[in-house]
Amino acid sequence: MNGFELFGKEHMIWLGIAAASIAAALIAGRFSQPGKDRNASPLTAGRVLGICTLLLHLFESAFRIFEGSYGPDTLPLHICAITSYLVFAHCLRPGRILGEILFCPGIAGALCALLFPDWTGYAPFSVMSFTGFLSHIAIIAYVLYAIRAGVITPSVRRCWIPVLFLAAYAAVMVPFDRYFHMNYGFLNKPSPGSVLVPLAQVFGFGTGYYVGYALLVIAGIALSYGIYYISRSTCKAPATK
Repeated sequence: MNGFELFGKEHMIWLGIAAASIAAALIAGRFSQPGKDRNASPLTAGRVLGICTLLLHLFESAFRIFEGSYGPDTLPLHICAITSYLVFAHCLRPGRILGEILFCPGIAGALCALLFPDWTGYAPFSVMSFTGFLSHIAIIAYVLYAIRAGVITPSVRRCWIPVLFLAAYAAVMVPFDRYFHMNYGFLNKPSPGSVLVPLAQVFGFGTGYYVGYALLVIAGIALSYGIYYISRSTCKAPATK
């Protein structure tokens, strides 16, 4: 069997696995006790999640090297690939800046990858699909675990951190993509089937696409913090410091 369809049976199975895994991480985070110091290292479960996140990404890269598909277009330069390294760094030494970036765009980027994977050309239960889905599930699971445990405490007052991070990323990757004819961050063209496709249809490509992309990012940041504060009030999550 070659490939799978977006939101087809196989994709929905993976989304079900993602939902169950994320729910388990939230439950585990609820019963964790990170201690009085919010900057203390997460519990063992958090560290395991953080290490697994990076190992899954590295295993995917190793497999690409093994099969001969690793190249200039598969470098760890997508947002989610960078996030895998940031998750590992955070599980060893938590901090507010890293935590804010992992919250946004970390969760949103990984969620979009799960909903609109760009590896649909591979069989749904191949090595590439396993690593692709599991690595992004691990990112979301780690961040939500850390939020629930009180290790990451997002604050809208620090929303400038995600904005600055994404602006710096775009400032580097837009010229990089254009010069080397790559598409990291999908800044050059949308991933097939993703929400960026209608965006390109409305705004066009080039400058118009960048403007539309920026507006979508701003909306995504606002939605992320809005959902966090609503869920915090509902679930009585740890208050922001």
